[in-house]
Amino acid sequence: MHSIETQLQARLQAFIDFKVKHPRLEEIDHTLMQAIRGHRTYTLRPLYGASDVGKSTVLKHVAERCRAEETDPLCVPVVEVQASPEDIGASARLDYYRQILAQHLMSVDTPHKPASQLDWLKTLTNRTNVLHVLAGNFDLYDFCHLHGQAGRRMRDLYFPHYHFDTPTECEEFVGALRSLLEHVPLIVDVPGLLTHWRWFGEWSLGCIGVLSDWLVETADALCKRGETTFTIDALQKHALLPDLRARMEREARAGEFKMDQAKAQSEQELQRLLGNPAPVPGTAPTTTHRAHGASVPKASPETHHGTHSQTRVERAAARDSVGDQVQTRNSPTCTFFGVDSIDIKRLLDSGVRLFECPDCARTRTLSPRNGVLRFPAHSKRKTRTPVTSQRWAMEQTIREVVGGESK
Repeated sequence: MHSIETQLQARLQAFIDFKVKHPRLEEIDHTLMQAIRGHRTYTLRPLYGASDVGKSTVLKHVAERCRAEETDPLCVPVVEVQASPEDIGASARLDYYRQILAQHLMSVDTPHKPASQLDWLKTLTNRTNVLHVLAGNFDLYDFCHLHGQAGRRMRDLYFPHYHFDTPTECEEFVGALRSLLEHVPLIVDVPGLLTHWRWFGEWSLGCIGVLSDWLVETADALCKRGETTFTIDALQKHALLPDLRARMEREARAGEFKMDQAKAQSEQELQRLLGNPAPVPGTAPTTTHRAHGASVPKASPETHHGTHSQTRVERAAARDSVGDQVQTRNSPTCTFFGVDSIDIKRLLDSGVRLFECPDCARTRTLSPRNGVLRFPAHSKRKTRTPVTSQRWAMEQTIREVVGGESK
């Protein structure tokens, strides 16, 4: 009996130590190893993503591989540093580790502002030419983009969780789930549980770290109770609470939306500064993004009148006049479409999914995908019937819920 218990504990410990390899993790692992081994002009590599997506796991794998490859016992190829939040205070620069962990570089007291911390770290890495990988959540993205000079010395690395709106990501998640289930030290109906893969995906937020911890905790509890079968009922008892899942989901979506919005705004600003930038060879002409997210083809140089003028004439952001609308033959669709600037957290909290086009008042029921909300291309609304249902409409420069009964 004692031997059986010992074997079970050994199998359970092996399951706890098991770290599944999956495409997202392997991609980040490969990118980091390339940065370590190859020639590079940058010394900062911010690694950010949702909680429990696998950042710590991939850094551990990379560190172990680098140590194993180094034959000189006097050489330390990798140093892993993790600071404690309570170590931040007025003397935030006394210890080196307080400088190199991004989350705590951002949490400093006066006079050490985040921008000065980033400058200090940039100077340190320039002098030593040592690659620093900064791991953190989506706040790390803001910290590392405080100004352009530091940004020149870094390359962002985003570790995404799995989304379930594309077949490829679904297959990759199912593969990771299968590998974990096959290592559970109990009786497991792997094919049967895999039929519920979307349930596993949604309850783990598409994060393999959350999924792994969930399965390990369930298996450990069943082993301690002397049970032998891995069941859905047991999994439900050890899943993340709904309020925690909701908070983590909101944070992940808001972080992704923030990155996509920042990228779109940067591209728009760059086009504004350059005027008419040359397209990448072999690609279509660039487009100019309007403030509310629509994209319209950029005018060719011949369409501008005057030597120095680069001003476009475009329709003001206003609704069409009341009455029957007639579409012109050359403009069958409305000019408003693309990424909408609404805050995803406000959208999820409101429960309202109906959106009104600020140009023609046509409505569409929308939901964010990959943390981004897009208003699809559409024909202009031609009817004059007033829209009275509760919906998101453009008020001044932001979206607000209007119509219907207020919550």
